[in-house]
Amino acid sequence: MRAVQPLFAGMACAALTACVATAPAVPVSRQVAADAVAVSYRDRAFVASIQPGVPGVALTRGGAMAVAGSTVRVTAHGLARDQGLAAKEAARLACTNAGGAFQAQAIGSYAGPETWVFAGACA
Repeated sequence: MRAVQPLFAGMACAALTACVATAPAVPVSRQVAADAVAVSYRDRAFVASIQPGVPGVALTRGGAMAVAGSTVRVTAHGLARDQGLAAKEAARLACTNAGGAFQAQAIGSYAGPETWVFAGACA
């Protein structure tokens, strides 16, 4: 029975690795910056700030990689920790509206009341 456990653990790890997208880090050719970018997603109003910042992180098959670009900070009334997908879509819209290219592989984090931050997400 013990020989099965390591085999199962190895298969589970391989399955998880196959699910993670492979996205190379994108070099930044310019920094996008904008304040108070208003966007709407699914009838909800968001306000985003796009500022130069530290590189973000993306998970790839090769492990965590740096994602260089501007940081997108998204706020909305009632935005909660479990609403990262809506916040990421708002960040994408704000970045695009500011003339940048959104890097969807950048991982976001909940930064406090009604705020999500996507470091390195807008290039």
